[in-house]
Amino acid sequence: MDEALSEDEFITGPLRGNFSFLQRKGVLRDVHTLVLDGFPVTADIIHEIICDNSYNVRILSIRRVKNLNSSKLMQVLKYAVRRDRPSGTPKLKGLYLFGDMEIPAQSVPNPASDITHSSGRGVTTSIGAQLGMQWNQRSQQALSTALRTSPDSWYEASGQVIRLHATVNASAIEWAETLRLCQSIIAFDAVLCRGPYHEKTGRPEIATIALGRTGCQVCHSAPEGLARYGGETTPYDLPLLSPPPLHSSRVTAAQRVSAHGVSTTDIPFLARCEGCISNRYCEGCKKFWCENCYEIPQTGTYTYMQQLENRERKGLMGIKVHNGLCVEDCLVQEMLVGAGEGGMWG
Repeated sequence: MDEALSEDEFITGPLRGNFSFLQRKGVLRDVHTLVLDGFPVTADIIHEIICDNSYNVRILSIRRVKNLNSSKLMQVLKYAVRRDRPSGTPKLKGLYLFGDMEIPAQSVPNPASDITHSSGRGVTTSIGAQLGMQWNQRSQQALSTALRTSPDSWYEASGQVIRLHATVNASAIEWAETLRLCQSIIAFDAVLCRGPYHEKTGRPEIATIALGRTGCQVCHSAPEGLARYGGETTPYDLPLLSPPPLHSSRVTAAQRVSAHGVSTTDIPFLARCEGCISNRYCEGCKKFWCENCYEIPQTGTYTYMQQLENRERKGLMGIKVHNGLCVEDCLVQEMLVGAGEGGMWG
């Protein structure tokens, strides 16, 4: 190892070698979708990809990358969308960061250890060419996996869709503010919660819970309204879907719902943060009750019988969700299972 190398140069050496190879061949400027999932990537190299004129990347995927400083990445993004930025910048329009990779991390080959060093001087023996072949193989694996999984979990009552994992281990509040600053400029594979609380307080938070296409169990909507893919909703209120598009670098292509047998136009979308579904969402059956249709009782902790009495006496004011389960169905089932098998109620 060259002691003169900085930590960043050592970590990203293989990637930089590949980029240099592509630039010499006149190919780098034509790369519009770049997938770096699982690779060693630093905030400095992402800054180059976003801000250097030699790159024309429109869609970038850096899910589960290694060695990434989350705070520095947020600084890079905030700089890229600053108000006094040059016209036409940033070129980047979509960033995959929060979601999971299409293939298990353990099956991803190590780009550095798998390179075969050779004394030959042919093009296929170079570091850049070998990394390029690994990327092509990974893209094919990702595409095959994605074709077997549909429809996208963001548009179903899937519950928790994303978690702020180690790659984005900074404060969730800081990331929410970063997404807010990037709105209408860069789309992500996550969106901000549009629940009434955030409209009142102005405090952004990332939506992590997919509530399905029907919205509230009663009114089949929500106070903030349902966003709609293919409708009049701004694209930045919809998440980028996995996998990243391989044949287009448009945000609309990255958001396209393409499940077999499901209409791909005017599809309702509703997702919220955990705070905005607290005591309104059943973790069992995935039912959700919005603020317009259900007022959460503000006092006390109730037994199951008290909950039934409240429901009969108060109607709308009766408790619908207790300990994360709907009182009407899932809580009853949990009690019966617990009583019979020595569970939580036994």
